[in-house]
Amino acid sequence: MKVRCEKCRSEYNIDESRVPPEGLQVKCPRCSATFIVARENAPATAGELFDFGEVQIQDEPAPKPGQDNLELDLPEEIPSMAPPPPIAAPPASSSLPPIGKARSSSLPPTPTSSLPGVSPRGQPQPTPGAEGEIFDFIDHDIGSEPAPSEDGGQTRYRIRRKSGKVFGPFDSNTINRMLAEHQLMGNEEASSDGLNYKPLGAFEEFADTIRQLMEEPISAAAPPSPSSATVQGLDEDEEGEIIAPKGLEFAEPPPEEKPARRGKLIYILVGAVGLFLLVGVGLGFTRFGFFGVRLLTGGGARSGSGGGVTSEPGAEGPGVGVRANFFLDTAAGYRSVIEEMENALRSGDDSMENLYYLGLSYAAMLRNYGANEVYLKRAREVLTQLNQESSNAPETVKVRAALDILANPAQAAATLQPLIGENSRDKEALFLAGWAHAYQKNWAEAARVLDRAVVLDPDFAKAFHALGEVQSLQGDFDNALLFYQKALEKNPRHISSALEQAQILIAVKGDDAEGARLIDLVFGRYFAELAPSEQAKAHFLRSRLNLRRHDYEKVVQDLNSAAQLMPERAEYLAALGSFYLDMGEFAKAQGMFEKALSMEPQNTDALIGKGRSMWQNGDIVKAKLLLEEVSKSAKEDPRPLFYLGKIAEDLGRPEEAMSQYEQAAKLSPQFLDARVAMAKLQLRTGKLAEALAILSEAVRQNPRSPLVHNGLGEVYFAQKNLRLAQEEFEQALKLDPELPVAHFNMGNTFREKGEYAQASAAYEKVATLSPRFPDLAYEHGYNLFLAKKYREALAMYEKAILANPKDDRLYVRAGVAAEAAGDLAAATKYFQTATGINAQNAEAFYHLGQVFARQDSREQALELLRKSAELDKNNAEVRFAIGKLLLVMDQPLDAIEELRLAVKLRPDFIDALNFLGQALAERQQFEEAIQHFQRVAREQPANLSVLVNIGDAYTKQGKFAQALTSYSKAYAKNPGIPGLAYRLGRTYDDLGRKAQAVKHYLAAIKAEPQDPMPHYYLGHVYKASNNVKGAIAEFRKYLQLRPDAPDAEEVKDEIEYLRNE
Repeated sequence: MKVRCEKCRSEYNIDESRVPPEGLQVKCPRCSATFIVARENAPATAGELFDFGEVQIQDEPAPKPGQDNLELDLPEEIPSMAPPPPIAAPPASSSLPPIGKARSSSLPPTPTSSLPGVSPRGQPQPTPGAEGEIFDFIDHDIGSEPAPSEDGGQTRYRIRRKSGKVFGPFDSNTINRMLAEHQLMGNEEASSDGLNYKPLGAFEEFADTIRQLMEEPISAAAPPSPSSATVQGLDEDEEGEIIAPKGLEFAEPPPEEKPARRGKLIYILVGAVGLFLLVGVGLGFTRFGFFGVRLLTGGGARSGSGGGVTSEPGAEGPGVGVRANFFLDTAAGYRSVIEEMENALRSGDDSMENLYYLGLSYAAMLRNYGANEVYLKRAREVLTQLNQESSNAPETVKVRAALDILANPAQAAATLQPLIGENSRDKEALFLAGWAHAYQKNWAEAARVLDRAVVLDPDFAKAFHALGEVQSLQGDFDNALLFYQKALEKNPRHISSALEQAQILIAVKGDDAEGARLIDLVFGRYFAELAPSEQAKAHFLRSRLNLRRHDYEKVVQDLNSAAQLMPERAEYLAALGSFYLDMGEFAKAQGMFEKALSMEPQNTDALIGKGRSMWQNGDIVKAKLLLEEVSKSAKEDPRPLFYLGKIAEDLGRPEEAMSQYEQAAKLSPQFLDARVAMAKLQLRTGKLAEALAILSEAVRQNPRSPLVHNGLGEVYFAQKNLRLAQEEFEQALKLDPELPVAHFNMGNTFREKGEYAQASAAYEKVATLSPRFPDLAYEHGYNLFLAKKYREALAMYEKAILANPKDDRLYVRAGVAAEAAGDLAAATKYFQTATGINAQNAEAFYHLGQVFARQDSREQALELLRKSAELDKNNAEVRFAIGKLLLVMDQPLDAIEELRLAVKLRPDFIDALNFLGQALAERQQFEEAIQHFQRVAREQPANLSVLVNIGDAYTKQGKFAQALTSYSKAYAKNPGIPGLAYRLGRTYDDLGRKAQAVKHYLAAIKAEPQDPMPHYYLGHVYKASNNVKGAIAEFRKYLQLRPDAPDAEEVKDEIEYLRNE
């Protein structure tokens, strides 16, 4: 359409399809005025699909690399349109084993099942998290068919441009029309569910249209001359000015000379034609033929390329630098080729060789890095020019196939078939054919063709790299490493090979040392030659290394660098959010996820991360609603269901939680988090056998999963089988030496074994790995408490309270530590604060009651303990405390009732059994009391005090022989038990065995010289044996120690009587 400047009235041509419905702001190159161009008949468009903004009608520089923000997935495997060539053994000079000989082939056998692999440069890279959750991803099958719409109508698709913007949904007819009208470039991605995006070319509905788009001529007019070539879809005004959308980079020809200089130009052209004729005829007597025909058709070229154009870096001619940069196979190399070739075209040198390298460079940028829409359009223009030169020339065929690989790899393979016959020496054709087969997932054929290329040229670095990618995609990482290493040996500047090696070593092999060496190499002198997407990937991998080194500041720096390099990519921001989430910085994490969602609203990782951070921030209801929506839209992802289960547990709904975990495990049997969560939930509900069964099966299926071994250890820990628990935790740490939860559980195990120093070391390791690990301070402080380091424990709890001031459990533990340290006032304050934060905290009421009991505030203590029992009806410790307090308050019947309940709740509660026996003995219910005491003695053979209690019960019944037996057993093991020697003396005395009685009374006096009772009874023994002097001495000592004795007058009379005797 023609438009006219409103100020100077100059007229220009603008492609109407580039004018959005709301109009386009245009700037006049003559007067610099701006004006609005309205669209004459606005058809249905993609709305904001093109956000052109202001258009500058002015000269643009040659295309330079913009953000390489498009990465193409490998499409679903498509049957090849042409049968693969027969397998032939490589020539004798091959450095690789012969193809087809299984025992000696350098290529591994093609696996029969799909294995996880490392993505090639052209495929979106996974973003796994920090130890578990920061770095997880779900691999969706690229070729899966879109699900039909729920209303039974035509499937509608959302379109995602490579800038990250999402539009739609549109039906397939609308999308095909937008492709035909060039509103879509063909390298966008589409999704029927708004989540799983695939290249448009991977959908059968659009493949034909895209193929036609790739093959269509730029215009029906004759090919433009070098001095007037234009970019397809962009018009010129009368003076050759290019009208281009703002922000797009493209190759622009030099402006035409002004009319005043045309006369001089004619003479120059006439002279040039004469010179051309003279040189053309002269070439007829050389190996290049008249006018260099053999050069163009391949007759005069060296045989290395097999396609007519010299492809060896060392070839002679003005293009040596171009060829060298091309075969570097780096983003910087391809950019250099594009810049130099575009400059050559502007200068009028549009030779087939220049077009060939230019077309292949654009195709490589699209294949490896995605590049941008301008590269795609310019590549089509170059292909059109090559078609006009010779549609069947090898150069044209290879460029056409290189572009077909993106949308129709089967067609590309068929196109290249004539160039890769048995005797072909065209290594570039073989290289492209290898990629065409790889894009169809014909791995074996791709490897064979690429192997032929490296046989032709043993220094063909990019073919070795491609072989590495083919092996990575099959999960054969060992062979992939060898091929990447070979590529780097052949070309030390091929840093992308070092990057791929580093990814395998860090993410798959766990070889951080070698991975770090390669990452250092990547960040060396050739780092600038990588594409921004590769640089971002390098920063991401280095962040994983820094995470394992616990250098968290550098982790953040690297993830921020990755996000800045690829600002339109949500996954790096989501990875940063996951890092903050794992570090316990939930507010920061939520901010990162929200920023990622502002770029890509349907990014599943970011949506799940936002839900998790909201949950951890306490916004449980909104988190639950968000995750429920994500679970509906991402139906194949088990993570939303898993976290919904976690939230259900927090809300006290174990049945709902178990249902969510079971659905997650069913959805993805390999999602081990769900199985471990199921087992832990069974543990909490006391179903140890069920938990053990779940994890035993998980270990059988995943013997090298540290997460499963850790879970199994937790089951054994709950069963108090500390030996097996420790073995499982050690196995988990052997598989993952830096798994925080395994170190945490090892600390708990050491603590239960009484090995407090080792427990503290394990907890400190957790603090290094994950400073905000849940309950770390809670358990570490308790370990210090058990080690009788009360002040250290209190300091740790106080620090944890500052970080989590609403955690009532921390106040309870701080109160317990303060109480043990003798600070009852501080303990009371902490317990009261805990009950204020959480009025349902039974433990806080229990400990507060105990503090009041210690201060003899018995009525208040009893009230608080009964409140605790009301909140936690099944707590035997609380019932025991109430029973003991009632005994002190001289309420034996109520005490017995509480103690019986404590024993009923916990039959192995030995202390409760012992006190119950004592209470029953006080009530003279000796038989039942002795039964309880005997059970305690069996359960605790080292508990000698219970033998004393049994002896006391027999003594009160007058069964002195049985009492003597029980006392003697205790005395034989520990004669120093307070009061035991006195009891033995009394028993011997009652049995009439006076000599033994004297012996034990004297022992009692020696052990406890301030106890008056042994003197009293010893005095009576002396009196009975006529030892008057001894009797008087003992009675006097008794009165001395007990002057207010109720029988003091009687004892005085006895002394007087003995003196008179």
